Amino acid sequence: MNTPLHHPTLRTLALATLCACGLSLAACSEHDADKTAGDKVDAAIAQADAKIDAAQARASEELSQARDASAEAAAEVGDKFERTSKKVASAVDDAAITTAVNAKLAQDPKLNVLKIDVDTRNGHVLLKGEAPDKQSRARATQLAQQVEGVRTVENQMEVRG
Repeated sequence: MNTPLHHPTLRTLALATLCACGLSLAACSEHDADKTAGDKVDAAIAQADAKIDAAQARASEELSQARDASAEAAAEVGDKFERTSKKVASAVDDAAITTAVNAKLAQDPKLNVLKIDVDTRNGHVLLKGEAPDKQSRARATQLAQQVEGVRTVENQMEVRG
């Protein structure tokens, strides 16, 4: 059977008309009976603006919190880097002092640098090992004190002549 509603164009037109009627009836509900279409659009825009403002406020707060956390982390990293740098600089300084003390001791003809152990911590030099006599032992202390950066010298060398 071939009725006019079986024709595709007419069927589409009928469906569009029914949808338009349904939307018109929904727009004319008792709740919104006194509002015009422009009022409804304005209300929808205001509601969307309020939601956008709330979302922006939440995003701003979260961004602020992330910024604060990032600043705290950066400060902590900076502090750790500074402490590590100081430790490394101190170790490098101590190694330089030890090398300089060994070089000074090697210049003395009576001291055998191979029999003297030089340890340095924070500029404090410890001498261990052997000296041929008391004068050479005292001379080792004097030579170590001449090195730049040395704070103190503890001489634990034994006299073995």
